[in-house]
Amino acid sequence: LEANMVRNTNFDQIFRVFSKDLIIYFLVFFFILFIKAIFVFGAGPLPDEAYYWLWSKKPDYSYYDHPPLTAWLQGLLSGLISSKQIQIRIVPTITFIVILLLILHWMKLIGKDNPSEKIKNSVLFVSVPLYSIFLTVSFPDHLLILLIFLSGLCFYKFIDAYQQERHNYIYWHLSVLAFSFACLAKYNAIFFGLSVFIFLIIKRDFRKILLSGHFFIALFIFFLVQSPVIFWNIQNDYASFNFNLNSRLDFSNTWGFFLKNLITFIFAVIFAVSPLLFFNILNIKKIAAFKSANKDFVDFCYIVFFVTFGFCFILSAYTSVLYYWSTVAFILFSPFLSSIITRKVDILLHSLFGILIMVFLLINSTLYPLAAFWGRVDRETAILYGWKNMTSIIYDISIEQKLSKVVFTDYRLASLYSFHSDNYNTDAIMEKRETQFDIWRKNKMYKTEKSLIIADMNFPIHNKIYERYSEIKFLRFINIFINEKKIKTYHVYLGKPKIF
Repeated sequence: LEANMVRNTNFDQIFRVFSKDLIIYFLVFFFILFIKAIFVFGAGPLPDEAYYWLWSKKPDYSYYDHPPLTAWLQGLLSGLISSKQIQIRIVPTITFIVILLLILHWMKLIGKDNPSEKIKNSVLFVSVPLYSIFLTVSFPDHLLILLIFLSGLCFYKFIDAYQQERHNYIYWHLSVLAFSFACLAKYNAIFFGLSVFIFLIIKRDFRKILLSGHFFIALFIFFLVQSPVIFWNIQNDYASFNFNLNSRLDFSNTWGFFLKNLITFIFAVIFAVSPLLFFNILNIKKIAAFKSANKDFVDFCYIVFFVTFGFCFILSAYTSVLYYWSTVAFILFSPFLSSIITRKVDILLHSLFGILIMVFLLINSTLYPLAAFWGRVDRETAILYGWKNMTSIIYDISIEQKLSKVVFTDYRLASLYSFHSDNYNTDAIMEKRETQFDIWRKNKMYKTEKSLIIADMNFPIHNKIYERYSEIKFLRFINIFINEKKIKTYHVYLGKPKIF
């Protein structure tokens, strides 16, 4: 009888959940998953996805733009999966599923274990444009999000145990390990580590950790995990460190440049996480409401938030800061979303905002460039289209001219061509910046030979090309059309190399 009463109570609870319009949240959740699935299986690679995919075909200790973890995992799975489409999207799909499960686990730890809270939190999470994008496409950010989330979860468990005078340092070391691998995925994970250090200084109860052996073990773990990146940089004249800490920064910028960068960055971030989430995170009443989960850890969440934004503000004075550099600032709020956005109307508005962003990106990158309806298509969208035609024409010209080498004036085009043609001998020589292609060329993986050279209006033939070729002859244009509207023109040249 008692067992039947418990069973009936459970059924009543489930019935109440579904009777309070939460069925709408289920529909929203699965609709977003449906859009995500279409993108995973139907959308071709974005330029940088193709770039990182090409890295996975040329394994190394690290790479010019980013650390190597994403390329390593993609390369490992490529040996098991034949479909290139699945190769580029399998890892972010796995990380997305794992994070959803970890969020449910974390919510249980903070006393948000009822079905209603779990459904609302899941809907809010998948509706954040920042997550819907970067847990779908194969940029290094999906591993950054997963590993910082995992590090934060372990740090939460460590703080919770420490407050109860149970010094369970296994969670401390697991947190350090996850953070170290996050830095092996993307450099801006370092904001999390700096935040931990500041937290330990600010919080008196935790300050003695800085002088303990556990802190020095943490430093050892961190540098051990980073050793492939350090070794690669030593081998390549510190190319990656120099690029991220020097080459991409301009120390002569004006105040006007700084303000423009800063304003653009702030608006882009608000747009990327949704205005409702951004401003609710900064709402004093909301902060007070969900500090009951664990005051010290919520304080840590805000330390991460302000440390990340502080560094992005400083960097705005020296370079154009991209909105997703701020990703670290928001990750730890994920299990608290249903406490941050609480009203039903706000949950639905947030979800609608996320859905509109996803649908726009899906249509724009797979079906039709939306800018074509009212004018010129932006280059970043235009270069996604027409690769079946491009690879066919380039193949025919290469056969006619008896060539095996294709050189592009932009690494994005070179990467997309490599993906769509399976030609890993593609090279890119850019005028104003170095890329991984320059590293491969310096390491003699590419050689200068008689080549097709593909340029466009944005990246025309330039001095670095002229320096490598004794003769450059224009051959033809390749025009890309969508429904009889020309959206892109490529310029094809024949280059005869100089003898070095």
